[in-house]
Amino acid sequence: MGYEYEEEEQPFVLQDVWHFQESNPVREAHYTLQLPSGWEYKVTWMNYPEAKPAQSGNQSQWVVSEVKGIKHENNMPPWQGVAGQMIVRFSHRVVRRRTRAFRTGNKWGFGTRG
Repeated sequence: MGYEYEEEEQPFVLQDVWHFQESNPVREAHYTLQLPSGWEYKVTWMNYPEAKPAQSGNQSQWVVSEVKGIKHENNMPPWQGVAGQMIVRFSHRVVRRRTRAFRTGNKWGFGTRG
C-alpha cells in the first residue's frame, strides 16, 4: 500500500523536518523542495547516511530507499533520537557589501578633517 500527498505551509520558522523513518519499513520516500529565486537551503541529516538531491531548475528532490523500521525496545531513547530524518533550513540570499577604510595620513581614514 502506498500514498502520496502534497503540503503547502506558511511556517513560523523557516525550517522543515522530514521524518522518513518510523516503526514500519519504507520501500521508498521522496522529499521535493522548490524555492523561489533568491532563496537557498541547507540540509542536515540525522541518524541516516546523506542522500544527494536530484536538481532540476529551482527544484531539488531527495529519495531514500529500503529504510528499515525502528523496533521498539524497553528503555530506548525517544524514537526521534534514533530515527533517520533530514532537517532543511531555508533562507533568503543576502548580498553582503564590505566597506573598506581608505588610507590617508592617519593610516585608516577615520576622523580626518579637510
